[in-house]
Amino acid sequence: MLPRQALWIVQWKPVLESRQGSVLAWPWLHRVRIGVTLHCRSKRCRQHVNGTSQLPHLRFCLSRSSVFTSVCAQDRMPSRVEVKTESSVVEPERVHVANTKPIRPERRYVLYWVQASPRIPENHALEYAIERANSLRKPLVACFGVTDRYPEANIRHYRFLLEGLYELMHDLRSKRGIRLHVLYGSPDQVAAQCARDAACEVITDLGYMRVQRRWRESLAETLDCRLTLVESECVVPVALASEKHEFAARTLRPRIWKHIQRFCVPLSVQNLHHKDLDVSVDYGPYAVLFGQASMTGAGTQHPVDSALEKLESLDRSVPSVSKYFRGGTSEAMRRLELFCTHKLAHYGQGRNHPEKDDTSCLSAYLHFGQISPITIALAVWARKEAPRESRDAFIEELIVRRELSFNHCWYRPDDYDRLDSLPDWIHRTKEEHRQDAREHLYDLETLERARTHDPYWNAAQQEMVLTGRMHGMMRMYWAKKVIEWTPSWECAYDWLIYLNNKYELDGRDANSFVGVLWSFGLHDRAHAERPIFGKLRWMSREGLERKFPMHAYLERVNALARGMSWEEATASGLASRDAQTKSKKRPRR
Repeated sequence: MLPRQALWIVQWKPVLESRQGSVLAWPWLHRVRIGVTLHCRSKRCRQHVNGTSQLPHLRFCLSRSSVFTSVCAQDRMPSRVEVKTESSVVEPERVHVANTKPIRPERRYVLYWVQASPRIPENHALEYAIERANSLRKPLVACFGVTDRYPEANIRHYRFLLEGLYELMHDLRSKRGIRLHVLYGSPDQVAAQCARDAACEVITDLGYMRVQRRWRESLAETLDCRLTLVESECVVPVALASEKHEFAARTLRPRIWKHIQRFCVPLSVQNLHHKDLDVSVDYGPYAVLFGQASMTGAGTQHPVDSALEKLESLDRSVPSVSKYFRGGTSEAMRRLELFCTHKLAHYGQGRNHPEKDDTSCLSAYLHFGQISPITIALAVWARKEAPRESRDAFIEELIVRRELSFNHCWYRPDDYDRLDSLPDWIHRTKEEHRQDAREHLYDLETLERARTHDPYWNAAQQEMVLTGRMHGMMRMYWAKKVIEWTPSWECAYDWLIYLNNKYELDGRDANSFVGVLWSFGLHDRAHAERPIFGKLRWMSREGLERKFPMHAYLERVNALARGMSWEEATASGLASRDAQTKSKKRPRR
């Protein structure tokens, strides 16, 4: 209980006030000190804030979901070293305290629970965790829990994830003096076990998807120490960019650009002062996926293969695509350099051409948190030799459009992945055209096996199945046609989400859900009315042929099906395009 004189209030909008309470445990409260604006009904306290009282004073600020709690208590400050919770490197808007449990400085280490951001560069959660460990004069321990029951994930996704984790485990140990414990179990339960009776406090990254938020809520309740969430996957923190669900990119764009110069900056790197790679961690019932043999390279089997074998309930029906996309931050950085050097200059004009592949191919690495959007944005902005049009177009997709997706999921947590989240005008036009006749109707098996009458749609489906990625322009066409070829919008959406999440490496992501919902009108405007689609935007086969050399795209996908590498297949498609262009220019005799 707080002392009798203590009062606390919750201030934001509206301002709320509580009676003297037990919101925080006093033994922890008097060890924490933060300079915040203090509000209190007590005249004695107000006088102290104004400097007329010599009574020691304690102030605490708890930030969670844009709600700030200020605590004022009169008591003697202890003579021990003061515990500071301010950060010198991470913007305060990124930091959210998730519970009211105390920091426990008498324990052995600070725990960094890696989940949404398994990387080192531009990782605000990691740098904040190092800063907290230095403040408490403790070593930092990292853990990652791998569950084989993540919704709709299969071995394709898990191999990509584990390839990145294996690299991260080595880099954290060799570059930062931190040991990463990768355990087999539900992520929140693994983190709770690693923290039990040993962690002073727990730091993790912020998650936006429903299952990620549920894990963090569960851990916040389970822990007996403080849990802090640090937002690292958005350039501008989602709640700061907008306090509501945004209607379209045009409404979010000015809000993002208002803060971009402050938040899209390089992150300072912290040195861990108290390194201890051998600190003991109680794993409880959870098995180790990457053991000591993995670190030394001992054993005949690759550690990723060995780890995959331990995941008993893993869906193994979809083959991995490491031939085309290998997980890990080093591979993401290689692709970023390749894009900036060879593709960025042409991005403005070529990004919509499916045969050229002038895109960055970084969406899977962003989805798995293996590269930061800040890293990408800074690299693109630094290429002054690239046309401004190309740089601006890429930044629009990377920051504005991507963070519009996070805005949708953050403010519609219960239905962000359902048609219920669509605006009213879309539901009206859907009902008006529910009974419209379809010229072609296909079942799910026909679609999944790419056996429709449309060669371009079939090629897009094959590209996704073969490589785990589909070109953005073809992804829009792919989704629009399924609306046209299924009995109802509801059926079309369910099948699209199933196919997308099963085969796309970046499936099950905020961008993925919003990308499919865009085909149903989300973040779009009404267009000319037509059968089946109503006022939704329509895409046609003839439109593709008019704008792009689709024969070259077909050749590229056929080359992939023949076993060519990504680069060889792209070159084959471009060669087909050039050959046909020359034949058209050949004069008639």
